[in-house]
Amino acid sequence: VKSSALMVMIALGMFGTTTLSAQGPCTGNVAIETLANGMDYTIVSDANGNIDITLTVVDNPPGLVGFLGGPGGTFQAADPSGGFFYQLTGQPVGSTYVLNMFFNWASGGAGNSEPVPITVNGPCSAAQAPSTNAPEPTCDVADVVSIYGDFYPTNIATNYDPNWGQSGFGMVNSTYDPGTGNVVLAYPNFNYQGTELTATDLSAMTFLNFDVWTAADPANTILQVSPINQGTGPTEILVTAPYVSGTWTTISLPMSDFGGMTWDDVYQMKFAANGPGSTTPVDIYLDNIYFSTCSATAPTAPTTNAPEPTCDAADVVSIYGDFYPTNIATNYDPNWGQSGFGMVDPNYD
Repeated sequence: VKSSALMVMIALGMFGTTTLSAQGPCTGNVAIETLANGMDYTIVSDANGNIDITLTVVDNPPGLVGFLGGPGGTFQAADPSGGFFYQLTGQPVGSTYVLNMFFNWASGGAGNSEPVPITVNGPCSAAQAPSTNAPEPTCDVADVVSIYGDFYPTNIATNYDPNWGQSGFGMVNSTYDPGTGNVVLAYPNFNYQGTELTATDLSAMTFLNFDVWTAADPANTILQVSPINQGTGPTEILVTAPYVSGTWTTISLPMSDFGGMTWDDVYQMKFAANGPGSTTPVDIYLDNIYFSTCSATAPTAPTTNAPEPTCDAADVVSIYGDFYPTNIATNYDPNWGQSGFGMVDPNYD
């Protein structure tokens, strides 16, 4: 709906299925369609059922007016600077509501914010967006073909938000600032998302790497990814990427995970949530998306052997190792109460 000024509506209604809560002060930032950096919020509630809600539109368009709607039909105009303040009183302690905002611009078009769940006098909800950056990659630039991120100087991406019918189309933000000045790629309302690339032979690459941040629960939300190839072999194989909620997770997937894909003419990339169907949208944030000939994650076990010893056998009493013919060890795993008892493997290959 168009109007002569930016209109903002905040609606509070019962939302009994969530366990997210608000106490004071709880702060955060949630995405807004068509605005680069969303809205900041501070929410305070107490044991008397009072809720104070303070909101700021970060990239505030000119001519802002607004109204706030809640229980009892109370309305309040917005501050022209983009700030809002709203109070609820006498709310049942433990009741859970969801705060939604709707925006309408004088120039036309409209956008919704991501919801903010509130439970009266409960603990603050988990962060819904990153406030830090992912660690810098360690692969050498000569070993990388980049898709997104400013660590490597060039990339082959041409469109981060093609219209493939996804729930978050038009909401992708390739310059989302988590508050550090170092931007990341935001996928609000994400069920799946494509990226268009300059068609490139990536068959010499051996890993697909990226960093991901999401508040989603890994038990409920599966994150998958696949390059899309128009050369030989399978076109697309979605591979599940394990992540930790509420922190940056570095993912490094070997080509061998992708079911025989050759990557000899990659022209698109796809991320998906929840597996086939992708029916429940979530918010995710990405950085440092690239193909490489080195893994982005440090190995957790050796893949080579130590160098052979140089001492003469006559000068040695051995404890472990097959270089010297005998040793004096009788038990490599006695039970001394250690955490790894029963896990020692003297024959690990």
